[in-house]
Amino acid sequence: MSKLLTTVDYMHRLEFPQEAIAALESAQKKLFANDTLNPLFKEAEAALFHHEKGDFLVSLAAIAEQTYVPRETIDMVFLVSMLPRLLEAYRANGISEDIFWNTAKDLTYKLVECYVNRGVWGTFVTFWFPEFYRLERFGLGRLQYERKAFPYEGVSNLQKGQTVYNCHIPSSGTLTPDLVEDSLLRAKAFFADELTSESMPVYCNWWHPP
Repeated sequence: MSKLLTTVDYMHRLEFPQEAIAALESAQKKLFANDTLNPLFKEAEAALFHHEKGDFLVSLAAIAEQTYVPRETIDMVFLVSMLPRLLEAYRANGISEDIFWNTAKDLTYKLVECYVNRGVWGTFVTFWFPEFYRLERFGLGRLQYERKAFPYEGVSNLQKGQTVYNCHIPSSGTLTPDLVEDSLLRAKAFFADELTSESMPVYCNWWHPP
């Protein structure tokens, strides 16, 4: 499993509230002091980065059943502890560390959302994160993007199944036309090598966490 020595540094860099850092660090020490949980964490790590190796949520649920730590906290501790490995993947693929930190900041947004909605430092939308860790979704400026097959027919000049760039709007504060334009330009530059025309088809939809 990825070493956890720099976990707190990552939380500070991502501007987690100090109260959250204290709670997550305490939970981390409890979880990783229990050697019987190590195989489950290793299973979760393998599945997070490689879908074909299983469902990481199943492994995290099994950990929750054996501890008194809130499931939301367990999930956030796990996701933060995987950041060193994710950063290594960014470096190996020649992706800017600025993009890494901007992308990883989604953990902060979900952390705060969880505390506001449930009074617990953690996350209750863990299912949302695999695409970040598999280098499929990126934070580019104010918005986030991932490649998707367009799901509809007869819409403008797009064809069903055509690759479009699905756009997400994280809960990170003000959204202005300037920030949107800046993000779109960043995205067009990021995906430039794979675009088949001068335009970049961007698709935005909405979802609500359970």
